[in-house]
Order: sequence, then structure tokens, then C-alpha cells
Amino acid sequence: MLTTATCFTNSCVCVNAFLLPLCAATKSKSSRKLEEEGRRAIVSRDTDTEYVKKVVEKSDEVKKMIREAIATNILFKACSDEELDELVEVFAPSEAAAGSTIIKEGDEGDAFFYMERGTVDVYEGDVHKVTLYSGVTFGEIALLYGCPRSATLRSRYFCKLWSISRTAFRAITSDFKRRRMDEKVDFLKKVSVSSLLLAFGWVLSASSSFVSHISFPWF
Repeated sequence: MLTTATCFTNSCVCVNAFLLPLCAATKSKSSRKLEEEGRRAIVSRDTDTEYVKKVVEKSDEVKKMIREAIATNILFKACSDEELDELVEVFAPSEAAAGSTIIKEGDEGDAFFYMERGTVDVYEGDVHKVTLYSGVTFGEIALLYGCPRSATLRSRYFCKLWSISRTAFRAITSDFKRRRMDEKVDFLKKVSVSSLLLAFGWVLSASSSFVSHISFPWF
């Protein structure tokens, strides 16, 4: 059985649980500004601020082809449609004659490739590991880390390739992350104290049967 003291304690806990976030929501403007600037500074450190987006003209057919090829790749699955469109825009074309080295084992990785046409042999040392054909993508790790390439890729026949640099990938994806963060911050800024009071009033009404049984003998 609940005593008056216990009920009062529980009520205080409920009120405090409401007042704490309410106080946080009513911070001074200067404090909120400093926090927002801090968040932006953290994001900026992860972004290549010197990157300038260079759109490479390509037909709608090619854009669709590249988009379909990268959309199923694990690095691009979390990207929004708009984000994918911007990434596709910066893919640049290149060609490799038969017998050319596209990627050399041990070199620093700095690009991700989509092979529109061609055949490529993959080697680790002098050992042939696998053969890649038209429509494949390769070099994903280079978009995340500047680590050495783990294999050598040589074109068996003429190859038509499309690639995106790590700098471009990270700059575009970081920009979209920042946009999403800004949208969330803007939403939170629009949440008024009255909305919080309304929400708290709904919680109180839902538990009114309990509150109505609390007695305060000193009133």
C-alpha cells in the first residue's frame, strides 16, 4: 500500500523528470549558439573543406547505369536518392588498353571504380586470383581509408571505366550528413515550451486516477 510520503516522492520524481528537460530547452541563446558552433566545428574537421565539386557531363543512360551499379554496394546503400545523384555526377571516365595495370598492389588507394566494359585479371603477387567482367565495381576500401592496395588489377582487353575519388566521396557524403544534422537541429529549435507542457499535461491526465488519490494534509 502506498503511503502519502511515498506518493509525494513519486510525484516529485515525475515533476523533476519533466522539469529537467524543460530547463534544458530554455537555455540561453548564447549557450545554444556555442553548442551549435561546436557541432559544426566537429563536422568540419572530418570534411575536406578545399574540395570543389566538378560535375562530369554524361548521358542519362550512363547516369542510370552507374547509379544501378553502385546502389547495391554496401558503401552506397545508406545514401539518399539525392545523395546518389550527386555522387554519380562526379564519376569520371577513363580507359585502359589491353595489358594495362589499373591498380598496383602496394600503391595507396584513392579511387573506387565501375567497369562499364572490359575484362580484368586480379593478382596477389604473381598468383592469379579472379577475373572481373563488365558491370562490376571494385576499390571500395579506398573510399574509406588511404591504405595500400591489396592486389594488382590488369586489363585483359580494352576497358572503359568510371571512377570517383576518395576526396569527392567523403566531401559529398559529409555534406549530406551535415545537412541532416542541421535539419534535426532546426526541428528541435521549433519545439516550443508550450508543446512540452502540453505533452506533460497529457501524461498527467493519463495518470489522473493515481494523482487524484494523493493527499496533502498540510494544505
